[in-house]
Amino acid sequence: MVDRAVGSAVRLLHARNAARTEPELIRCSGREWELLPGVFSPALDESTEIFCSMLLSRRFEAFLDIGCGAGVVGLTLALERGAEVTCSDISAAAVENTRRNADRHGLNSVAVLQGDLLEPVGEVHGASVFWNSAFIDAVPAVEDDLTNAFYDPGYRAHRRFFEQCGRRRRDIREVIVGFSSAGRLDALQEIADANHFDLFSRESRPSEKHTGLSYDMYTFQKEEKWQ
Repeated sequence: MVDRAVGSAVRLLHARNAARTEPELIRCSGREWELLPGVFSPALDESTEIFCSMLLSRRFEAFLDIGCGAGVVGLTLALERGAEVTCSDISAAAVENTRRNADRHGLNSVAVLQGDLLEPVGEVHGASVFWNSAFIDAVPAVEDDLTNAFYDPGYRAHRRFFEQCGRRRRDIREVIVGFSSAGRLDALQEIADANHFDLFSRESRPSEKHTGLSYDMYTFQKEEKWQ
């Protein structure tokens, strides 16, 4: 059950994103980005900036930004850490948005693919897979192009994500999930366990906008027998 205050905040954030009808420029993680209508705005929420900051403390050789939205996380890592980055999103608007931002920052080598989670991604070797997941386990009041950025009823998308990672586990170095205290950690761990990924680390930062809410980044690694 989603806390009433959190549910109300998510509905408001969803509505504010849906109300955007024109392209705009935003700032996030120290850079300017183009933002198209129908794409989740990192400027309206803390999560993208928080998770980007956490990830910048690490080193990556290959990085998959799943559900990339405007591409801020993956493109920032390509710019600041020189990582080999692949971005994917199921939304055509998000894919176009990430491609525009890659062009904007001179990142012609970044692959931007359309499809469900890891499905459009080819072979990966030693990659870190990141997904800023839709951790709200509730049925949305309104279905639109932005729904997948907020809601995952029954955690069906989380199951598909870990199943897809599980099928590639020999090639994946780690699975990183951007999550929240408003999400169902018990379900997340159960899904990861079922696909032979162990919880390796957790990093957490309190929200500055919502009392009692934290943004949490969970890193999962392959069970020992798959090392």
